[in-house]
Amino acid sequence: MKTLLKGLKTFFLICLSIPIILILLYILLSIGVSIANDINASRYQKDFCKLELPQDTSIVDSEYSIGHFDGNGNGTRYYLSMIIQTDLSLDELEEYYQNLDKDIKIQNFNDDAKDDYQFSYSKIEEYPEDYYLISTIEEPNNTLLYELDLRGH
Repeated sequence: MKTLLKGLKTFFLICLSIPIILILLYILLSIGVSIANDINASRYQKDFCKLELPQDTSIVDSEYSIGHFDGNGNGTRYYLSMIIQTDLSLDELEEYYQNLDKDIKIQNFNDDAKDDYQFSYSKIEEYPEDYYLISTIEEPNNTLLYELDLRGH
């Protein structure tokens, strides 16, 4: 009888510990994938900010965000952006960047542009006319990170 009770106790302990272990693994995987995607997006952002700028143009601020920004379906994307200050017009900037391999969006940096993706851009209190938001959306190269990050669903 004691062996049966001991066996049942062991069986229930195993049955109880398996779901707990699985839940912990899921939480650790979710956190690990998110951290890896943040590191990867930070690298993409640094590369994006290395784009050649027109003469007499400077980067005021830059940010990135991770999520699903366009279309249907699943998949994480990196929204990369920088605010530049330049004397060029919007048309001149668009012409300057049109031959790049990236799909770059350029717009005047004002309340509407800021609200597009709800960035904080805490360093900027006013929006001078010579500030422009340059942005692009990139897909990560690592498909495992791309598919498993919950921010992309």
